[in-house]
Parts: sequence; structure tokens; C-alpha cells
Amino acid sequence: MKKEDQTRPFRSLIAAAAKDRAQIDWFYEKLSGRFNTKNLGEIHKILGVRVTRDRKRRTIYLDQEQYLHAVLDKFGMSSKQHRDKKIPSADYTSFRPATDNDTRIDITEYQQVIGSLMFAMVLTRPDIAFTLGKLSQYMSDPAEHHGHALKNLLRYLRSTVTLKLRYGPGGVHSQFVIYSDADWASDMVDRKSVSGSTAMFYGGPISWSSKKQRSVATRLRNNQLDSATINSIRSLS
Repeated sequence: MKKEDQTRPFRSLIAAAAKDRAQIDWFYEKLSGRFNTKNLGEIHKILGVRVTRDRKRRTIYLDQEQYLHAVLDKFGMSSKQHRDKKIPSADYTSFRPATDNDTRIDITEYQQVIGSLMFAMVLTRPDIAFTLGKLSQYMSDPAEHHGHALKNLLRYLRSTVTLKLRYGPGGVHSQFVIYSDADWASDMVDRKSVSGSTAMFYGGPISWSSKKQRSVATRLRNNQLDSATINSIRSLS
């Protein structure tokens, strides 16, 4: 067989949700009628995210505890002494570029830690979005103070590794709500701002972001309004 004639099978994971089992069975019947499929039954894990259901309370929990344990063990944060329940999000002194006088650290390991945590942040850990976003700006030239801030973040994750996203009835977020805000000129170097948002539905977050803005805001109020508009469009898209 020629190289250009070779084909590779494509696999994809699909999760279906519906009000009753009959609708899911109908969906699977239609899908399997066109594609070669395999029904794996009730979902317990997808893309490394554990799915736990409490049918009595009508709630669903999502977490990456197993994945985070593996990441923490890999990068030397397996000991119980590495614990800190306070997220280091306000330590702006660590969020500055390296200078000639700063001691450099292993760039490869720094990038590996950032990448590993980014996977968790995107799927189940919105609480580390701001800190991780700031530290990722220095992946090309990390210094010792960046490494210290990153270790503090790992310590926080060690103490909160069992946290889960909860979706279910009760609470104040039964309806769709978007929270959005922005600081003003928080970056010590270029004075650009950071905007953030969280979209809540059925008791838990379904979308979140923390992003450095591209231009310098001249007024705080205008900056917050622009952030609210952009984040609302992003959450609804």
C-alpha cells in the first residue's frame, strides 16, 4: 500500500445528556446507524475529568483530583507539609519580568508545570486562572521569583486537590448569570489591565476567563464596561 493511500481511524468521545433514558437511547441509535460506535454506558470519566452523580440530590460533581495528584507528585509536591490554603493571587511583586540581576531557573520544568496546570484550569479549576495566567507570561525567561510563585500555587493546589465543581438545584445560581470585572493598570511594566469573568448556571461555573487586555485603559469605568461587554459575548458564544 502506498503511503498516500494509508488511512488512520479517527476516534472521538461523545457524552449525551437528556431528561430521560429514552432520549439518550434514541440518540445512540441514530448515531450508531451512521458510524461505528461503542456505548460505554454511564459516564464516570471523560478527558481526565471524573464525573460523580448524586441522583438523590440531583447533583453532578466534576473534578481532576487524580490528575492533580499525578502532577503534584511529578514536580515534588507530594509531601503533606506542602500545604497552603491561601491562593497567592495578590503577590504582584512576583509578576514582573526577569532582570540581569535575577537568578534564572530551569525553563523546561517551568513550562512543563505551567502546561500541566493549564489543562486543569481550563476544565475544572477556575480558581487558579488569574495566577496561572500571570505566571504564564514569563515562560520564555523565568527567574527565581517566578519559580517561588509557581511553587506557592502548587502548595495551594495540594491543600485544595479535592475541590469539585458542583451542578445542581439550590443556591443563588439556578439561573444563567455572568459576573465580569476588570482591574486598572495592574501590570507594573506596561500598565495594562486584567479582565475576568465567570458564567454560572445550575449552581456552578460553566465558563470562565482571566485575560490581560491588549491596550492600556484610560479610565477604570470604561475599562469595566468594555470588559463586561466582551466577556458576555465570549460566554454566550
